[in-house]
Amino acid sequence: QHRQEKLPSRLAMALESLQLCGVVVLGFLLGLTGLSFLQHATEASEYTLIFLLFLVGIQLRNNGMSLRQIVLNRRGMIVAMVVMASSLLGGILNAFILGLPLKTGLAMASGFGWYSLSGILLTESFGPVIGSAAFFNDLCRELLAIMLIPGLVRRSRSTALGLC
Repeated sequence: QHRQEKLPSRLAMALESLQLCGVVVLGFLLGLTGLSFLQHATEASEYTLIFLLFLVGIQLRNNGMSLRQIVLNRRGMIVAMVVMASSLLGGILNAFILGLPLKTGLAMASGFGWYSLSGILLTESFGPVIGSAAFFNDLCRELLAIMLIPGLVRRSRSTALGLC
């Protein structure tokens, strides 16, 4: 039925996420060089993102998750709704605190940990400063989820998935 895999340690997962920060810094430094082939980075990012989303679907299925378990489970949906509502409320509050337009605050809070998506979309819509801030916001959300998911997955796989 479901195969149980040994979960990596929290430290290993956190280091993997921090490694992504290093890759971003290297990419930034490469962007400073102004090499001509880098002008196509935005289009390449979008196609890469679509491919990554496709791979996420494959990975969920390979891990024994059915579409019903992912979409139609009550506990996971409640967790997802609470996370969504609190994120959007945080976006509204931070927009007022930082003096940003409300739609910018909501957009920055709407990445829900998908740093690969929010960074690209918000850079295109609001510029590199907001896009970078959204990227790091979502990367921090992922680090927090990494710390919480191992404890939740023991109680309920579906609830842990709702946190993602």
